[in-house]
Amino acid sequence: MSNLEQVNLAYSSDVNGPGPWETAVWPVKEAIHPAQLMGSIFGQRSAWDQVVASYWGDRHSAFGDCYMNAVVLCSILRHAGYPADSCYVSITCHLGEDFGRATHATTLVQHEGTWFMLDATKRDLFSGCWKLASLRQFFERNRLFCLFNDRVAFLATGDGVADLDRRG
Repeated sequence: MSNLEQVNLAYSSDVNGPGPWETAVWPVKEAIHPAQLMGSIFGQRSAWDQVVASYWGDRHSAFGDCYMNAVVLCSILRHAGYPADSCYVSITCHLGEDFGRATHATTLVQHEGTWFMLDATKRDLFSGCWKLASLRQFFERNRLFCLFNDRVAFLATGDGVADLDRRG
């Protein structure tokens, strides 16, 4: 791939969590619609925050809350049955914005052929679950740095868009 280079990143181990899956349990046993999942998270915010804290324990992320929430959400979705090529943590920066102020981690998941961007740091379903026309559209508006999950990791080596067509 010319614009996404597959790499072996330490980040992918974060998606496996610090211990067994039981450390990040959320009541998802199958690949449910992302809006339904996010609705349950926003409806039980304090419980979700406890899941994130339990998952990370005393480990802290240099990326902050968005990274920690995205990793936990990706872990739960992968455990619920979403395949590795349909569920990623994405680290991006809004185009035209300063890297230090606009870098953000979210979870991208493909459900029944449609991609969704999920942001568990938001406080409601309206702002935390977006249906995407395609991954290409998402990365045309956001500078991609990396995509990863527990099985695969990619670093953007160019504009991060050219090779996403085969992913959706």
